[in-house]
Amino acid sequence: SQHEGFAQGCPLSPVFAALVLNLVLPQLNGELDARTSARGLPRTDSLSYLDDTGIFLRFADISFFLERLSTLGRPHGIFISYDKTHLLTSTTGASPMPLLTPSDATALTEALDFLASHDNKEPELTSGVRLLGCPLGGLAFTTSFLVKAISSFTDDIQRLNIGLSDLQTRAALFRFSVRASVDHLLDSDFYAHASLTRPASPTDWSSLFTQQINSNTHTFIRHLTSSTNLPTDSNLPAHSAALLYLPAS
Repeated sequence: SQHEGFAQGCPLSPVFAALVLNLVLPQLNGELDARTSARGLPRTDSLSYLDDTGIFLRFADISFFLERLSTLGRPHGIFISYDKTHLLTSTTGASPMPLLTPSDATALTEALDFLASHDNKEPELTSGVRLLGCPLGGLAFTTSFLVKAISSFTDDIQRLNIGLSDLQTRAALFRFSVRASVDHLLDSDFYAHASLTRPASPTDWSSLFTQQINSNTHTFIRHLTSSTNLPTDSNLPAHSAALLYLPAS
């Protein structure tokens, strides 16, 4: 909050959250394991990277998980942002509620109602969710996510080209910030669309997303070097970082 803990954006915040979650989640995983084992079902786990947590749960365990995570985390200063907690129940665009057993439907309804009571405007997601900066969901959701990422990537490059005169600063911002915003999405693009085209390997992968990255990176380097004769390079995303080690002169 504004009165205690660490402010949003503070680099220490996710580090301290990770330290506390490393204490809380193993205990919670053990309790979940006991619940599922008692019902003769395989275990489920909660996984975290820094302060971003993703949990794969059965409907009957959702309310239990929320209550126990809140109870175990409270003494350590960990609180759930219920208004930012979402349940991804499907990737087809439709809720599975009509197809659930009565007990699962009741459990899911209770969890959704609980989140809605904490000002959560969209507790249930049925297409996909952003996890660790990457799309997790159906093909349409992933494609839409990548289109928006490319649009932002293009806008950022345009701002660099017209807003900064110092070449070193422009190159550094591109390499460490602008390009970093899309590099990790190449995996998402490959895994979402590769089954449609079946490339021989990830290094042979080509799609609208990679083509747009190539084109925008090519445009940026051409502006940076004032060259109109850059060679076409199908692997430009992999090599562009090396191209931007400019000499101080």
